[in-house]
Amino acid sequence: MNSVELKIVQGELQGKSFTITRPLCILVGRARDAMIRITDDPFVSRHHLLIEVSPPFVFLSDLGSKNGFTLNEIHYGSAGSIKSMFLSDGDNIGIGKSLFNITILSEDVKGRQKQNKSSGKTVFPFSGVPSSAMEVLKPGFVFGKYRIIHEIGKGWTGSSYQAVDTESGSMVSLKTIVPNVVFSKDNAEMFLKEMNSLKDLEHPSICRLIDFGRDGNIFYCVSEYVNGMDLSKMLALHGGRMRIEEAFQIMLDILDGLSYSWKKTGLLHRNLKPGNILTYTKEKKIRARISDFGIFPSMEKSGLSQMILSGNYAEAPKYWPRERITYFDKIDASSEVFSAAAIFSQILTGYPLRDNLPVVRLTADKNSRIPGLAAHLECIVSNNVIPLRDRKKDVPQWAAEIIDHALSEPVIHREKQDLTAIFSQERFPDIISFRSALQKSAEAAGISYIREEPDVQSEVNAPQMPEIKKDLDSVDNQVHQPQQLQPVQNVSQALSPSQPQKLQDVTVIRGNILKAENLNDAPADLHRDEISEQKSSSSAENDKKTVLYRLPSSDSPADEKIEAALLVIDLAGSTQLVNSRGTYFFTSVVNSFNNLFKTHETAKGLIFLKCTGDGFFAIYRQAEDALQISRALLKDAEKNDVFVRIALNWGGITVASDGDFLGREVHRLFRIEGLKKSDRVSDCAPEFKNDTDFPVANRILGTKAYFEKTSASYKSIGLFTLKGFDEPWEIFICQP
Repeated sequence: MNSVELKIVQGELQGKSFTITRPLCILVGRARDAMIRITDDPFVSRHHLLIEVSPPFVFLSDLGSKNGFTLNEIHYGSAGSIKSMFLSDGDNIGIGKSLFNITILSEDVKGRQKQNKSSGKTVFPFSGVPSSAMEVLKPGFVFGKYRIIHEIGKGWTGSSYQAVDTESGSMVSLKTIVPNVVFSKDNAEMFLKEMNSLKDLEHPSICRLIDFGRDGNIFYCVSEYVNGMDLSKMLALHGGRMRIEEAFQIMLDILDGLSYSWKKTGLLHRNLKPGNILTYTKEKKIRARISDFGIFPSMEKSGLSQMILSGNYAEAPKYWPRERITYFDKIDASSEVFSAAAIFSQILTGYPLRDNLPVVRLTADKNSRIPGLAAHLECIVSNNVIPLRDRKKDVPQWAAEIIDHALSEPVIHREKQDLTAIFSQERFPDIISFRSALQKSAEAAGISYIREEPDVQSEVNAPQMPEIKKDLDSVDNQVHQPQQLQPVQNVSQALSPSQPQKLQDVTVIRGNILKAENLNDAPADLHRDEISEQKSSSSAENDKKTVLYRLPSSDSPADEKIEAALLVIDLAGSTQLVNSRGTYFFTSVVNSFNNLFKTHETAKGLIFLKCTGDGFFAIYRQAEDALQISRALLKDAEKNDVFVRIALNWGGITVASDGDFLGREVHRLFRIEGLKKSDRVSDCAPEFKNDTDFPVANRILGTKAYFEKTSASYKSIGLFTLKGFDEPWEIFICQP
């Protein structure tokens, strides 16, 4: 077993030692909750050092102390700065009158190199396989018995995919996990044992674990698929915040799931953040389910994850109380209360929990680093939690009082006070009591909510998208960024449980869109979109066609048709943007676009606007209005240092009875937005012949039918194939 021994060889605590075998944070200083508390030394600051230990790795950070520290008799650190470095076996650390010695006992695990004595440089000794080195599973790839449909998201330790169980036909979410450390067989077996205990968690507010396993250095978890979006994107869709009437159902669902787990198994999630809250719609209410339940603590406990500069700790610490770091090995149930309340605070106010939290991420990005626990602790000790009504006066008093109480953050005297006893008084002792208080006050305030258990099969695995994204539910715009998949057999039952299995060679494109071949006996309740019919390219199969079908909907289309300017803006690489710059930055960019649409001088001509999750789809009466807002959006993207793709089109569209917009030109618009140079089939203007000259982002593309109705200067960039259309289409680029 890997272990680290920290021995105090000089100073007021001389003779004291710590043997560490599991991840631990050690705060050194004069603070009451410091694990190594030095009180009789004027050269020691309240928060002097943070030593992060993930055996056999040790990482030291100066928390902006006045006098810094010495490492092997060399002085580092100064007031107002954080100096961080990895430590090695035999290192001596000095602060004030005290001297610590580090001893590292490391197992002989193949692939791990012996560390030499530290030089004071920040080096990365991890020899595990980083998730970035793992190739993304392509659509159609079969992983065990699961066929990949498309990637949902990418994180520090792997990726998540929408997939189909080829045996049962069920739609599932498959998560790959690539540990960022070299691990042993015992580590792997312990992790799988921990995961097995999670299969008993069955609750409508928790994404149920269906399957798990290991394939070489890759672990995988399969859970129920939620057809919706995570909470961070949901908030972006609502302008960054939600009213209590809209938000309470989400809050109650989260608390129900956490309460169930705590009561049944005593298990805490430990990694709560908006990215792990998945939202969907039922009975015109936005519901929530908690994902990745138990994965984070299982990885920690089994030694498959180290915490030092880990992306696992890049987002969640924003919602942590102080004791999550200072009492890292003694996580209390009330700490989970704080994290849930921190998320609720963001939902209701639209602001981060503390001032300067965004600065932590920006500083890390500037230095090309993952924001570490030391940076988060520095922010926590310097910035108190902001009460909800100090942020937004329109938050109801009853809700603010309960959530503010849950966010109480006393500093616990490590030697004189009991952690659990103090938090039982200062904060709610557990999620169950927090939920009870919030529920009773909501009932007294007349807030409506649903408590009966959701129909998991019909709501969670249902093909329909949430009502909030209904504008993208049609085949015409669901084909945005389509996936090229291999045929999947017999998945129709999973997509529509009541539907007989008549379909053959079916491929799921996304949501409720199917691509099928030879559907001569297709069920009558499937709606065929003739615009998406494609003749086979093979001359031997001229009678074989690939057709897109849409699963039945209760909405019947209206007869109204109009001609208008169509606009789509897509935030390029949104998943990577969230991972690299954080959900708060992503939300701020989306909000900036949303405000621009609504406040720009062209807003009077705006017919329709909906957020697509990573951009917007808009319809204008006049082509010139769409052009002007496009240029304004491009400038706004450049100001925020993000990349966008904008597409414009003009044509006839059908207005459905529910306000949705359908039609061939909507379909064409979304195809144009994602064009690549490889889609071009003809010559073009000389300046666009080279790969480097073809703009992949921060561009405005459109059709001739559109640009002819504007004052814009535009130039052809060639004929392009548009998937779903038989003939190539000439595309133009707007000139500056």
